[in-house]
Amino acid sequence: MENMLTIQHQQTSVAYPIHFESGCVTNPTDLASLLQKNNVFSKAHQALIITDENVGPLYQTHLKSALKKIDINTQILVLPAGETTKNWNSAQQIFESAMDLNLTRHDMVIALGGGVIGDLAGFCAATYHRGTPYIQIPTTLLAQVDSSVGGKVAIHVGGVKNSVGAFYHPKAVIIDSNVLSTLPKREWRAGMAEVVKYSLLESTISPQAEPSFFNTLEKASYTEGFKPEDTPIEWLTHCCKLKQAVVQADETEQSGFRMILNLGHTYAHILESATQYTRFLHGEAVALGLIAACRQSTLQGLLPETQTQRVVDLLTRIGLPTSLPPDIELDTPTALRWLRKDKKNRSTFPDLILPQHTIGTVARSSLQNEAEACNVIANWLQFKS
Repeated sequence: MENMLTIQHQQTSVAYPIHFESGCVTNPTDLASLLQKNNVFSKAHQALIITDENVGPLYQTHLKSALKKIDINTQILVLPAGETTKNWNSAQQIFESAMDLNLTRHDMVIALGGGVIGDLAGFCAATYHRGTPYIQIPTTLLAQVDSSVGGKVAIHVGGVKNSVGAFYHPKAVIIDSNVLSTLPKREWRAGMAEVVKYSLLESTISPQAEPSFFNTLEKASYTEGFKPEDTPIEWLTHCCKLKQAVVQADETEQSGFRMILNLGHTYAHILESATQYTRFLHGEAVALGLIAACRQSTLQGLLPETQTQRVVDLLTRIGLPTSLPPDIELDTPTALRWLRKDKKNRSTFPDLILPQHTIGTVARSSLQNEAEACNVIANWLQFKS
């Protein structure tokens, strides 16, 4: 049974559906039906499918068959898997493939893959012919609950995470929870870091809501043998609803409210950049960032130690790292250099998003000067396993 959310952006009057339908990605008839909804393909005659070497062999044939059913000519570009693919060279390959196909601004780009493919394909769609429609079909847990929704697209330049990008929304997002059954356990765990992030934001996003999502995750984490394919679709829809509320309130981060979605990410981006995207999956770095934010809150007297320990325990049971590995060679000056390059900087440094009072509530905390930034980084780097 299909469920659907619609994101409506007040600033740009953009609206697009998020379809949740189990099994649709491997069922060309169902997938074709979803692709035809909302007049997404009303003007398109062809599509460029962007995928990677892990996802493509699993699902590209089904997607191509679905598009054939609605008379869409297709070409598939398969890129290497991994965060290091999100660069200018890959973007160039996409642009050249689009030109070879004679893709017009009325045709379609389709991102079939995880967050890397979604961000990369979306960035190219935003800039090819000054804007070409695209669809997100996320195949990782992280992409399904976070990166495929909200319209942020980007690539890494100069080693800096998502430093060149745009706000550019898809025409539709199609989420099939069944594809998680083919997800490696490590990738699933990485996606769970973003799920936990939303549980730490829940009360700030929906002040009337009880902070119950974290309790739900805590209870599930004790279930022996919990597998990716067991991920409840309710978790996916709940995370998307929370992100939907944030994005609709502050689509392009003008008020700063959308910055709460950066919880844990300031630390994570430093780690990813410093290790050249080869040591941690994004979600693993986010898990370490969530713990860093909680510990900083506790040091500042904003979050009780007992609450921080609950987050540590939950991430540990999921199988995510909670302390920096002892062999990570990252010092305060190096981390500070990467922090200065953060795209969210409003002056010299980005605001930190810190949990406050109880799980589910966060607030922005400004770094006033370099000495304060160095102190925060030093506190973080001392927590090694």
